[in-house]
Amino acid sequence: MREDVWIWWYQVDGEVRTGKTLTKLRPLAIRRVQSAIDRELRKRGVPYASGIGGENLKAKTVRRIRVIRHSAVPDSGSYEVRFADGRESRFFYFDDVLARRLRPDLLTSEAALEQAKALTRAERDKAER
Repeated sequence: MREDVWIWWYQVDGEVRTGKTLTKLRPLAIRRVQSAIDRELRKRGVPYASGIGGENLKAKTVRRIRVIRHSAVPDSGSYEVRFADGRESRFFYFDDVLARRLRPDLLTSEAALEQAKALTRAERDKAER
């Protein structure tokens, strides 16, 4: 076999993928296989999956929990906690004008932001264990 042919394989969700890469540079061969793994994981809804064997997958996914503010009307809106792993977002609705607070689940903007941050911290802590 030629020295510049790299034979590789990986397994995702029980499916084994195999192939060959033609290059003399080992880092380039590794990068090509990492890219193939990343593409396969993105197809399955797992973003930001880089690292040999996916060792950085958990850490990068954990960091991608975001808190996003939505506000179309002044002093009211929501904070969205968006998860990178494809789970359904959680919303914390707020209204800072007391006269408009008709629903009991509406919070002040400070309380809604604090609850969104608390959920984000709890999910990050849970994922790190």
